[in-house]
Amino acid sequence: MKSFLAAAAIVAGFATSAQAATLVAFDGVNGSSVAASEEAAGVTGFNLGRSIGLIQNSGNTFNSRGWDEGTDKASALANNNAIFWGLTIDANAPYDLTALEIDYDRSGTGPTSLAIDLFINGQNQGEIFSDPTVLDSGSQTALVDLTAFKNVTGSVFFRLLAWGATSSLGTFDIENDLGNNRGIIVTGEVSPIPLPAGLPLMLLGLGGVAALRMRKSRSPS
Repeated sequence: MKSFLAAAAIVAGFATSAQAATLVAFDGVNGSSVAASEEAAGVTGFNLGRSIGLIQNSGNTFNSRGWDEGTDKASALANNNAIFWGLTIDANAPYDLTALEIDYDRSGTGPTSLAIDLFINGQNQGEIFSDPTVLDSGSQTALVDLTAFKNVTGSVFFRLLAWGATSSLGTFDIENDLGNNRGIIVTGEVSPIPLPAGLPLMLLGLGGVAALRMRKSRSPS
């Protein structure tokens, strides 16, 4: 019976994954480029930065000006009005993505709308979040579900486009209200190890043999 229980424990071990944890995080501090402040095992962050259409603004948070005054995402893309960040996951240690959390705000003349796209290994996975009413009265926190993206290795790249500013001096910034000065957090969990073909049947067979031996050992001689 002990052998059978041990076999069952092995099966459970193959199918179990770790709890969601921070894969990479960035502090909402100012700079031309901000390195990751936290990285999980097997993960390397690549810096929070700006595209060439934006200018670093003054202040304590990751603050940018030069935003497009157009009315849609296409105009922001054409004008290189983007903030980006990401991570690389080791090929031998895949993760299931779980969520993106981001804290942001704008000035009174800053961009009123934004959208975030996700790229995995250079392939556009589409728009994962949009906000058509960015507030200018305190920071906003968005929690974006990423659970559709499983068993991920390689590069994971996020691009935030924003538009609708009423002045090129209007600003948009990544704030730091997520705790420990964090402005962006990407979470995930270790991908479950798949069961090798035929392993469950083999383990059940071993359990049956163990039970038969136990019965025989209890039979009177």
